[in-house]
Amino acid sequence: MAASIQTISLPTPTAAFYPLTSWEMLTISGKDRVDFLKGLLTNTIRKLSPGDGNPTLYLTVKGRMEGEALLCSQEDEILLLSPPGEGQKLYDFLNRYHIMEDITLNLSQQYQPLLCTGHTLSPLLEAFELSLPDMNKGLRLDSLLPTVDVAIWGTRYPILQPLETLVIWTRSEDAPALMETLQQKGCPPLSETEFLTLRAAYQWYDSQQDLEGLLVHEARLEETHVDFAKGCFVGQEVVARTQHRGQATKYLYTLRASEPLPDNALIQDESGKEVGKVVSQWILSDHTPLYRALLKHKMLEEAEQLQAVVEERAIPIQLVEFTP
Repeated sequence: MAASIQTISLPTPTAAFYPLTSWEMLTISGKDRVDFLKGLLTNTIRKLSPGDGNPTLYLTVKGRMEGEALLCSQEDEILLLSPPGEGQKLYDFLNRYHIMEDITLNLSQQYQPLLCTGHTLSPLLEAFELSLPDMNKGLRLDSLLPTVDVAIWGTRYPILQPLETLVIWTRSEDAPALMETLQQKGCPPLSETEFLTLRAAYQWYDSQQDLEGLLVHEARLEETHVDFAKGCFVGQEVVARTQHRGQATKYLYTLRASEPLPDNALIQDESGKEVGKVVSQWILSDHTPLYRALLKHKMLEEAEQLQAVVEERAIPIQLVEFTP
């Protein structure tokens, strides 16, 4: 790739938590819940033990992404955590395919999820005589609140990598005591800006802004969000065909511009050929505006310089990579 790349050093927490208060929880109960979800979501479900989970997607029949969720398997129900404002969309997607199955779908406020992350998360857990689980595995965290009589699970997902990360599932009424305990053990809360910066930099996407309408491979989520051995799911044929070909024609990249860019700004190479367009933007904790763009990777490899076209003006831009 000939176009210049700017590296941004990202300040990362030692160990900190963020209450995912505005995220929305969907619960699925009933004896047919596993078989029902197996045919709709992209990642594995049958192999999960209580506490285990994974990031998963739900797609259109044409294989384009409708949204993303974090799944956690409980003893008698399955939890799906979706980004703010997307719970109803996920509910409607599942309910669209609900015919005769013995399941119950609920948008629930019973649980309060917390994100716990940082490069000293393992020592923090060791203070409770616990160790970080393998990826997509659950960890019983009952010792964090010994007075609570229900299981507290922490599930490890391939998000915010390479930072160690757990999403903790606890009852809403127990969340304040859990957050107080974490702070007492040296795990402070992240500010919203710090959380959004980590989420954007480590490509835990905003489904509504970044993912909706894209192919799975365009967002490079096929390795973490799809189980190609699980059998059919909605949109599976397109995902499998793209995987068999070995690549997509476009990918999401992060860009920085010398001045603000509007939504859907066109990206060109030095000769004026269109390479792609901006799909979203966000602000880092130091107030730096960054952009996510869907770019044709073969043209990008040949480009010497990239520019955004705004009202017939060419604005220089750079590709961005993050380092912890």
